[in-house]
Amino acid sequence: RLARGSSRAALVWRQSGAGRSVRITGVTAPLLVAVLLGAVGAGAVGWLGSSGGAVGSAALVEPGDVAHLPFDVALLDLGVSLVLLIAGSLAIGTAVTAPTAVRVTVRRPVVVGFGRRLPPASDLGVRAATTGPSAVVLLVGGIAAVTMVSATAVFTVNLTTLIDDPTRYGWPWDATVMVGFGYGGSDDEAIVEALDRDDIERWGFAALSPVTMAGRTVAGIGARQGFDQLGTPVLRGRYPTGADEIAVGRQTLEELDLEIGDEVEVSSFYGGGTATISGVVVLPALGPYGSNRAESGRGVLLGESFYASLVATAESDAGLEPGSLEATGLTSVVAIEVADGVDPAELLTDLGDRRSWDRNGFESHPVSSPVRPSALDEAAALRGVPLALGGVLAATMAGGLALGVAIATHARRRELALLRALGCSARDLRRSVRWHALSVVTGALVVGLPLGVAAGRTATRAFLADLGVADVVTIPVASLVSVALVAALAALLASIGPARSAAAMPTSTGAAG
Repeated sequence: RLARGSSRAALVWRQSGAGRSVRITGVTAPLLVAVLLGAVGAGAVGWLGSSGGAVGSAALVEPGDVAHLPFDVALLDLGVSLVLLIAGSLAIGTAVTAPTAVRVTVRRPVVVGFGRRLPPASDLGVRAATTGPSAVVLLVGGIAAVTMVSATAVFTVNLTTLIDDPTRYGWPWDATVMVGFGYGGSDDEAIVEALDRDDIERWGFAALSPVTMAGRTVAGIGARQGFDQLGTPVLRGRYPTGADEIAVGRQTLEELDLEIGDEVEVSSFYGGGTATISGVVVLPALGPYGSNRAESGRGVLLGESFYASLVATAESDAGLEPGSLEATGLTSVVAIEVADGVDPAELLTDLGDRRSWDRNGFESHPVSSPVRPSALDEAAALRGVPLALGGVLAATMAGGLALGVAIATHARRRELALLRALGCSARDLRRSVRWHALSVVTGALVVGLPLGVAAGRTATRAFLADLGVADVVTIPVASLVSVALVAALAALLASIGPARSAAAMPTSTGAAG
């Protein structure tokens, strides 16, 4: 379609005595340049997303039983694609330069009405951006680029917001201490005494243990003293406070095909019982060393009352005195919320030797920063990749726009020369080309921004739901405004060269056309 716009130029060259090979070269040269630039860009993006690029090398890749494409086959595929594209370009150029290929068609504008309020030169610039197949191709390409860039902006901003808010992924406290490598053996009295400080706002204990629920083993967190006050995020339902209540992660609820209010049999190392699911919560990424751990969307939270009843039942079934298991030290995790202005790392250092916290004399392991779920951690390591891809798309849009405006301006040379002959100044001609470029970008923004926001919201919601956190998506207005401003700037920059060419065009070009 772009080459078809050069058919009139081919006719002029033919009338000027240019040979067939010269005409074919003149028509196909821009197409071949576009093909080569597209191949280079596609190869760069493909390498970036491959196992040898930045994406694949950022995380451990397990080949498994997945079939892989050999490198030589990939190169052969690229070579065949280039040959086919080059052959297609030559075929198009040959067809366009044929004597019978020049046809006069009535071009209908895509958008009418607005340009009528502008000066004639600017009006023709708007019409050039909205009239004919080449204008449609350029507009569709701009819409696709704006859609991808704005969708990337929505996803990246919401990912950054999630990473910067640990409470959303189940870590509402500031510092953590693992006792007995997550297997318990705590001295709760010694821990409580050590935490009785003015720089500590509140604290809570929890036990970590695998739990069998509905026939499947899942990572479990048993709430103990103070844990209920730390503010575990609740997505649906309510926090488990009753003597027979538990809460689960979103993925665990779906995988077990359960609903809020269902009763389920729960068993653990400390005993079992029947529990009612009171809600869906976001669990912290916690687990004993060398064992499965709970994550934001996976695992089960045993309410403090239900966990205490499990322990009491286990003691009764084993014929033990009440409090016998409690005396062994059931706490595996100490969660600490510090006072305002207190550095969690400095607090953990100031607590000194924590061997007294463990009945077996082991050093309790401190964690001064939130632990992200594995999926979020990988996404955080790669959050620069979407921005890089967005930048590639933006650069591609700018290059395509510059090429499209240049080709369209060349095709309009007769029109521009006639305007010059009718008294339009060089400034008017430059303004016409600028209006052409800005009209293309405006149309791309009007359609592409809503599509990009919708696509970004959909992708972000799917990611958050799979992560098991609240799927609240914010619209980054500032980022979208920046996209619009950058697109407008790209249009102005892309029009500089063609505008200068149009302003320097002699009036004799109109007669030659």
